[in-house]
Amino acid sequence: MLPRVVLKKFLPASLLPLARRSYFSLRDARRRLKARFSRRYAASLYAQDSGIFQMALRGSMNQNCCELHVFVQYRMLCGLAAKVGKTLGGHVLEVGACGHPGMALMLLLGGAEKVTLNNIFAIQNRLPRSWAENAHVLMRLTGTPKRSLDSIVEPLEDGFVRVRPELLDLPAPCPCETLAFPAESFDVIFSNAVLEHVRDPVPVLRNLHDMMAMGGWYAHAIDLRDHWDFDRPLAFLSLSDAEFRSLDPYSNRYRSSDWVGSFHAAALTTDYVALSAPQPLTHEKGTDTYRIVLTENIPPDEAAAQKVVSWVTNDARAHMAPEFHGHGLDVLSVTSMLVAGRKRETR
Repeated sequence: MLPRVVLKKFLPASLLPLARRSYFSLRDARRRLKARFSRRYAASLYAQDSGIFQMALRGSMNQNCCELHVFVQYRMLCGLAAKVGKTLGGHVLEVGACGHPGMALMLLLGGAEKVTLNNIFAIQNRLPRSWAENAHVLMRLTGTPKRSLDSIVEPLEDGFVRVRPELLDLPAPCPCETLAFPAESFDVIFSNAVLEHVRDPVPVLRNLHDMMAMGGWYAHAIDLRDHWDFDRPLAFLSLSDAEFRSLDPYSNRYRSSDWVGSFHAAALTTDYVALSAPQPLTHEKGTDTYRIVLTENIPPDEAAAQKVVSWVTNDARAHMAPEFHGHGLDVLSVTSMLVAGRKRETR
């Protein structure tokens, strides 16, 4: 009765119907939220396909390197590990890591023993305490972390923390072409949108093979689009090699079949390959890759380009550089791929 008394006392009579409808709408929303977060729905919060969880992820997906963004990458890695019968344990190398150790924190919470982060710029071992705490909560959504947060981080000034130095290796900045670690240093090696920026992929993959421990595994997400204009994802295939090199001397134009062959040439298996055709762009002209994964627009087990819906025409292929005329329309239609596999004993 109290809300009605308050409404009648302070609002004009003409506004009472509107206020009454708003009050009951809010009350119903409160009841729905209470039910959704009750014990009856608690299990769904821990499910990977939880509707609430996915909505939260999609709402924050374009915040680069935020907790949810990094957590989705971590969950993708967990899924790829299951595809190849492995775990995210031991010593892990991330090639092309972001500027902070957020992924390392999640890997360590998940059971990794040590993490090495590489990029062409310096990575700062520094995170807001709130970031680390939120990451810990996200990890709890999919299972109890294997370590406590305080066993991984130590406090810095002004509410920041760092990953304990004995758990994190931050080598001098360098491109992945010049990575130099002892043979069989890492149990897991992964990257996200890095390998398309390598000029000569096979030597890089062979080097990663040598740095991988026996029984180790890898996972790489590769963006095959023209990075100058995502609205025209294959525009750079019309350039001659000399023209392309003059514009971008560091990257490559490998297509999905070229990449699979390169992994095999480096004595790496391709146990799991997921291929995707172009997806709608965001208002910032980017592709929300993780939303694609969450909405299952990437086929779950796609080993053949023939399963991708071809959108490239014969006429479009004819206008490409000659080295691409031998690629099938289905192969040319692939604009991104996820690859995971294991190290072979010999090359």
